[in-house]
Amino acid sequence: MGFTYSPQQKIIFDTLLSEVDNPVNPLITISAIAGASKTTTLVESARLLNQQHPNIRINYLVFGTAAAAEAKAAFGTNATVSTLHKLAHDHTIKAMPMVLSDVSFFSYRHLPASYKESYHTKVAAIELFNDFCDSPYVSIKKYIKDESITIDKVIKKTVMKISNDIVSGKIHCLHSHYLKVFHILLSENEITLSPSDILLIDECQDLSPITAAVIEKFPAKLKVLVGDEHQSIFGFLGTVNAFEIYPKALRLQLTRSFRLTPELGERVEAFCTSSFAPSMEFIGANPTDTSIKSTAYITRTNASLISKMIALNESGTPYQLATQAKIQQMFELPLALIRAISGKDEHIPKYRHFTREAAVYRRSEHLHNQMSCLTYIARENDDNPEISQAIQVILNHSPKGVIDAYNSAKAHKKTKKGILLCTAHTSKGKTLDEVTIADDLNDSVEDIITKYSYKKDYIPTEKEHQELMLYYVAITRAKYSLLNAVFA
Repeated sequence: MGFTYSPQQKIIFDTLLSEVDNPVNPLITISAIAGASKTTTLVESARLLNQQHPNIRINYLVFGTAAAAEAKAAFGTNATVSTLHKLAHDHTIKAMPMVLSDVSFFSYRHLPASYKESYHTKVAAIELFNDFCDSPYVSIKKYIKDESITIDKVIKKTVMKISNDIVSGKIHCLHSHYLKVFHILLSENEITLSPSDILLIDECQDLSPITAAVIEKFPAKLKVLVGDEHQSIFGFLGTVNAFEIYPKALRLQLTRSFRLTPELGERVEAFCTSSFAPSMEFIGANPTDTSIKSTAYITRTNASLISKMIALNESGTPYQLATQAKIQQMFELPLALIRAISGKDEHIPKYRHFTREAAVYRRSEHLHNQMSCLTYIARENDDNPEISQAIQVILNHSPKGVIDAYNSAKAHKKTKKGILLCTAHTSKGKTLDEVTIADDLNDSVEDIITKYSYKKDYIPTEKEHQELMLYYVAITRAKYSLLNAVFA
């Protein structure tokens, strides 16, 4: 099948072929703008490399089982595709006495009867252990010391016991647990991965610390990390940007987007270069068909998304949700608030303070005369915008309206008709013919853009930088039509 290379793609192909024959740069990063066909570029690179070197060993590390399935179909026999969890599973669950739990959470109820510690100790120990598993540390003791975590000796001892019992199989583990065990064993050279000639890593702008550690330890002559440095939007989860941690790597670029029209490309480039990415080059491509067959509505927050669902339900307009949208998580906060004002017990620990605040309100005649229970809870949490937004949704649509929206959302999860609803975070990876940007997304960057208008050399804070990148992700989901994007 014929393949027309862009000049930048040809540079990438030639560079990889050259490095395999004569290694000079063991680490290469490829900065690819949204829609730059980076996967196609990697697939074609693997094909060309296999043509020149039939015995070459190429590994492609991808994230998520769905993405892995697509990648396996695309690469065929030219590369070995695996997820990080598959690698970890093979070296822990399959090779050790460890047992994978059939539930997705870990609570004190999953501890054996031999644990005689108090309820408080068990809960605190499990919370600390789970936090450790999400960290870049390989030692619990060092994690506690370096992070200045104050705990008593009983909790610390219980954490160590939980860790040992998970490794021995006495306690069934979660995916994050065996991944941490794999991370530790790899870091301490207690397991060895099969060597590779080339290791390809996708989405390298959002690497978990554990993934970064695996990349460091993975035995490969050449490591190629690919991603969009300006789509690093999961920093709040503790991810790291490979373009920042490997600044001296040989950097190649893909600056032509095969997704957006030239006109949209110019709009995106203008937004980025005038704010957080002054040197960005974003070139669109001429489409053969601009008919609108798919549409999306993208919000900044779950609260805004819920409001849109309610509006569409009231008008009888069909909609669908992003496949990665977790309905329970989306509605978790407003449902917790509704339980609190209804006097029901709270089963999620981080929201139990709502129950206490509601109880204080109910006992106070003075508060009853001054405000509603939700208004009181809002006042007690006025430093948390997410809580304020969730409360506003309930006030605007009533508790019943939110509960009805929740039930409707569950019914719509498998629907493939109508407008796609998603937040900017869950829109990542999506491509739609037409995208409408919600007002709350415009609001999230308005103050930042205003600062730039007054001071051209303004340097955004880390939080502001995240918001600008998130806006960039949202506006680059559209192929032909971008609506209500005030700043693009």
